[in-house]
Amino acid sequence: MIETTGNAINRTMSPPTIYCGSATLSARRSKGWCEMESNEERNSEETESITSGVCGQVENVDTSNELNNCKVLGYGIGHFYNDLCASMWFTYLLLFLEKVIIMRNSVAGLIMLIGQTTDALSTAFIGVLSDLSSVPFCFRHCGQRKSWHALGTVLVTFSFAFIYNKCFICDQLTTDWKLFAWYAPYVIVFQIGWAAVQISHLALLPELTYDESRRTTMNSVRHGFTVVANLIIFAVLSVLLYLDDSGSAVGPRDLRHFNIVAGMVIVLGLVTGIIFYTVIKEPSRNGHIIVSTSLRYQCGILDAFKLSLLKWMCRFQFYQVGMLYVLCRLYINISQVYFPFYITHLPNLSKSLALLGCLCGFSNCLVIQFDAYFPIYINAVLLGATQAILLITSLSAVAKLIRQDTGSGAFVYGILSSMDKISNGIVLQMIELFSPSSCMTRDSAVDCTSFYRMMVVVTPISCLLIAFFPIFGDDSLSNLNSSQQSYR
Repeated sequence: MIETTGNAINRTMSPPTIYCGSATLSARRSKGWCEMESNEERNSEETESITSGVCGQVENVDTSNELNNCKVLGYGIGHFYNDLCASMWFTYLLLFLEKVIIMRNSVAGLIMLIGQTTDALSTAFIGVLSDLSSVPFCFRHCGQRKSWHALGTVLVTFSFAFIYNKCFICDQLTTDWKLFAWYAPYVIVFQIGWAAVQISHLALLPELTYDESRRTTMNSVRHGFTVVANLIIFAVLSVLLYLDDSGSAVGPRDLRHFNIVAGMVIVLGLVTGIIFYTVIKEPSRNGHIIVSTSLRYQCGILDAFKLSLLKWMCRFQFYQVGMLYVLCRLYINISQVYFPFYITHLPNLSKSLALLGCLCGFSNCLVIQFDAYFPIYINAVLLGATQAILLITSLSAVAKLIRQDTGSGAFVYGILSSMDKISNGIVLQMIELFSPSSCMTRDSAVDCTSFYRMMVVVTPISCLLIAFFPIFGDDSLSNLNSSQQSYR
């Protein structure tokens, strides 16, 4: 017997299960998906008490214990490994492939596109799987979300060491496509692991707390560690290049510097990952009752129906938040990828001084339009603050969109992240295809500087201007709290 908490209605295990399934199937037959949402609002109190008492308790999360500061920091550091890798990926991958490995621009861009596409597809796929079950074998003891996090950590560790390393099957006369065949598989494995860590970590947030302000605080701490990760990468690489600075541009001789930084990323990431697994305990998903696997699966039919893709597609706020999130990520990533290219092609800056400029963040886009080197370091703070505000705001908007529908948290983050990764990959490949072919040589500094200046200015500013539409286009974006209640 299962005793519901709402109206103290006693039911056997079988009738509520049949009811959940039949209600879902009948609704599918009789109504459209969008119409079904409004029909749900007119359900009787008895129906709500049955579904919340039986199906709802399956996904109930104990939020009685307030998260302390230690757990908030523990959650934020759980994505630190990914942040270190992402800093290397977006800021230095194309620079590494084109200047150190000596790969053609279009082929390097293709590797980036494959990586972003793999990330997008695996993000959506892992998002669905993460909502359904945990990873089997030894990972399942970590918890449903943390098991995917642990699996992703293993994949990232295995692949990252080979990405920023030399091609062990290549010689001096090797072709670009042989280099492509060597690096592409490791990039694919890396992106699958990176997506598993990202989605599981984001989906864990709504399950740790329902408090909106607490979620925003945890997102801010998470972004704070992202900034720290960027500063560590920039600082270490700048020091290494400074100690070996001969006034030359970044080239094949700097391979060992990237090897050292990659090794440091792996060691530091594993240490912070262990801290995350130790401090954060994933909330129980069984509530205060024990139900059989079959009951959970059958009641999950109704949950999956409520939180399906078609239902989210019927919400206008989903498109607003999605557009805002994608544009914010484009603004950040394009600036992060091509700012080093622009700096390293400035004729009066050596490689160490150029990379040292990234210690303060990234340059303000408008200042880059002018040949003023000193303001770059001052306005880096402005662009860094802009990126922080955009990222925290967009992540908070997504968390508010999900609210207490934590069962589909990974699904929503997966869809939005997939849109983000695909758009980034396409834009980056387009830029690489149109980049001057003469940029492979140092003599073309003037042409390349003009091209990369335009990319760092025009593309991010365009994203920022378009982002005003989802922000001010409709008041519903600021009223997600009330509108979310109408779907219950």
